[in-house]
Amino acid sequence: MTFEQGVDFIVEHLDVPAHDRRATRDKVRKRVRYGLGDGSLPRVDLATTDVDHNALIIWCRTKWPGKFVDIPVRYEDQIQENVSLRDGTDAIAYPSDIAGCHVLLRQNRMLLQLLAAKCRAQEQIISDLRPDAQKYRQMREKNRESAKKPRGG
Repeated sequence: MTFEQGVDFIVEHLDVPAHDRRATRDKVRKRVRYGLGDGSLPRVDLATTDVDHNALIIWCRTKWPGKFVDIPVRYEDQIQENVSLRDGTDAIAYPSDIAGCHVLLRQNRMLLQLLAAKCRAQEQIISDLRPDAQKYRQMREKNRESAKKPRGG
């Protein structure tokens, strides 16, 4: 979901009167931008401000308590086996048959390949931005030094 779609989604579910809608939209836009900036609202991709629908709902529930509770959050992972109650629980429920293990291995391999592709894409973005960051640091240092010098006319 894009940034603007997320803002529209939030404003739509806040039940704001029509005359306050514009001001609320601006406040929501600022709050979402701040959430993206501090990492409390995770981005789908570092190059964009797109957010995951489920992550947005969970984030909204913390920002506006009592709101967004009627919207279901969908989880795509499925539990394969029963969890036994002991002192604690295992983090992963493993299938009990070979076919189930093979399915789990294939799913994890696909996930690993997807994450590796995303990592390569993010590394490319970082390498593209590195010269700009270096130039910014140099200009900042130059400006800092220039600010220390006396002003003359």
